Amino acid sequence: PAKRSGLRAHQYGPIGLISLVYIPTLQGFFERSLEVLDIHLASLRNTLPSDAEIIVWDNGSCPEVVQYLRQQLESKAIDYLFLSRFNLGKTGALNWLFPALPHPWIGYTDSDVYFMPGWWEATQQLFEAFPQAGMVSAQPGFFDVLRGESQMVQLVKKAGFQPVTIQAPLDEYTLYLQGLGKSRQNLTPPSLPVIQNGSVQAVLRATHMQFVMPRDVAQRVVPLPVRGALHRDDDRELHKRVEQLGRWQLSTLKSYVYHMGNTPWHPTPEAWASHAQPQNTATPAEDENLGFKRKVFRAAQRLIRSANPVQKRVERLYHLLFRLLYE
Repeated sequence: PAKRSGLRAHQYGPIGLISLVYIPTLQGFFERSLEVLDIHLASLRNTLPSDAEIIVWDNGSCPEVVQYLRQQLESKAIDYLFLSRFNLGKTGALNWLFPALPHPWIGYTDSDVYFMPGWWEATQQLFEAFPQAGMVSAQPGFFDVLRGESQMVQLVKKAGFQPVTIQAPLDEYTLYLQGLGKSRQNLTPPSLPVIQNGSVQAVLRATHMQFVMPRDVAQRVVPLPVRGALHRDDDRELHKRVEQLGRWQLSTLKSYVYHMGNTPWHPTPEAWASHAQPQNTATPAEDENLGFKRKVFRAAQRLIRSANPVQKRVERLYHLLFRLLYE
């Protein structure tokens, strides 16, 4: 019947954006991760062009998360859903998806990233201003992932650009630290290598938390090594391979994405503009309980951090318990 009726196959859009999900439980660190995931996907839908397609790869999450993702697919909130019984790791999932996706533009994001309006337009602006770009992120690359091994400065100089060094904007660095749950007191924003084409500026770094690539670059950087579910050397290898292709890694000077981690974030446009802290939605009774818990946690933190050997033993115990529970 399909042959006779001329049933058309789906025509994919120009943008395929991958969201990688791993939520093994809804307890402990992951207690609010499903809420974070819901906010993440909503922010994607609200900021991507209408012809973009959202691809979710689940790396062996708990049944509640899988059920939620199935509902998202059925309601057409996402366009493709890949379910894996195993945790293949971040680069392991990319090894499957990068060669398979037919979209001219392929994006990646961790599933705890909040997207603000304008991120896609700002990303495309960098690709248009710098055609040599092979990897673009919508948040400043504050630190050198390749730890001094990057060839970006040499690459852009060969193309006739002269990088300048500026101090990262304090408000952008504050937002970055806030997303990592780190204190920003007494911290000086790092220096950033920047190039400019007309009125368009770009940082000579990208982040592996969130990025966009042309399809030809995404297909040529794989297969990537898989040393672990999340491994810094695997992430660094991704950056190295982009440079080996002679392509540039760039990021915006303004933050258009925010790392929520395990803390749900509901910013208003005004809150985002001022980089305000996430609002506390707890009730007064919950506030009182949280206050007591916070005091206990802080006392325990002071005890642990007062002696380096104690902190190392606690960290080893944490990693051992995680492996016992989820590997």
